[in-house]
Amino acid sequence: MEKVKKERLEFVDLARGMAVIFMIAVHVLMVYANNTVKGSPFGVIVEFLGGPPAAPVFMFLMGLSFIYASKKDLKASIFRGLKIFLAGYILNFFRAVLPMYTLNEFAPEILNGSGFENISYITLLTIVDILQLAGLSIIILALVREFKLNKYIVLSTAMVISLISPILWGINTNNPLINFVLDLFWGDNPASGFIENTVFFPLFPWVAFPLLGYFFGTMITKSGSKDKVLLYSLIPGGVSFIVGLALLANNFDYHFNDYYHARIGSMLSMSGFIVIWLFLCNILVRQIKSNPIFNGVYYLSKSVTNIYFIQWIVIMWGIAFWGDNLGMAETVLVMIFVFGLSLLVDYGVVYFKNKLLSSKL
Repeated sequence: MEKVKKERLEFVDLARGMAVIFMIAVHVLMVYANNTVKGSPFGVIVEFLGGPPAAPVFMFLMGLSFIYASKKDLKASIFRGLKIFLAGYILNFFRAVLPMYTLNEFAPEILNGSGFENISYITLLTIVDILQLAGLSIIILALVREFKLNKYIVLSTAMVISLISPILWGINTNNPLINFVLDLFWGDNPASGFIENTVFFPLFPWVAFPLLGYFFGTMITKSGSKDKVLLYSLIPGGVSFIVGLALLANNFDYHFNDYYHARIGSMLSMSGFIVIWLFLCNILVRQIKSNPIFNGVYYLSKSVTNIYFIQWIVIMWGIAFWGDNLGMAETVLVMIFVFGLSLLVDYGVVYFKNKLLSSKL
């Protein structure tokens, strides 16, 4: 069983580490690139890599990794989930509220035409992003584990959530406090500019991915062989992918929607893609020996939360310097700069944290 755990970490870290790279690239594209760059083959490729291989993979692997967590205490898991949930609002303050306030006060012309003119600070503070989703998902996974729910109930729940989510989106009340809570579950509030929707990652349907990952992780631990599970999952994964693509081809706008509120066609295609993607990642780590590139990607995987935090702050404050209408070459340069600076800051934080801990010992 120890061998299974070690190998699992390698293909998980490879997929998650690559997702970090794709995530930074698509965020830079989304914020800075002009429409010509976004509509170019380069922009389309970056958009794709920042789609199925990024956030869906993150959330799926969260559920899978939860099976292997060393600490299985319910209170500890709930506390961890709450910390990540609250971190989402701390990030909103530093990446959105503070830079927008600063620009409004000292350089309001930079925001002209950006879409931020009509967005309030309260709205910026309460944006529902992937950290809120991750925190709530951890709490849900902790409850699933605590009550020892059958893996097929978990799988069925994920499927039902994918189906019924569109019925729930946008349901709210006249009470702002209640709506704040409902937005976490199924909010749908279109905005402007590159903030297409103030609810980027509602639980419905996105919690389906960590639930699917949890099911997948359970299958691996029960079988004792991740290779067999990955291989046997190719058929249902491939069917899901093909059926999802067929639905998208039939009515792309309906099923893709705004990506963050994906309907069943998108959910099926992304779920199937994840299975195929992880199978390919597993082949890579089995066939290619450890090397500096893989080790670098593994580092990104282990530092994903820190880097997510850092890259958004760098990107949003960078609007004051680079604007939001960059050409191809400029966009690529900013991608490299944001990636390098985020990695450097993360490395510095980890280094000084370890120094501080060692000095106390």
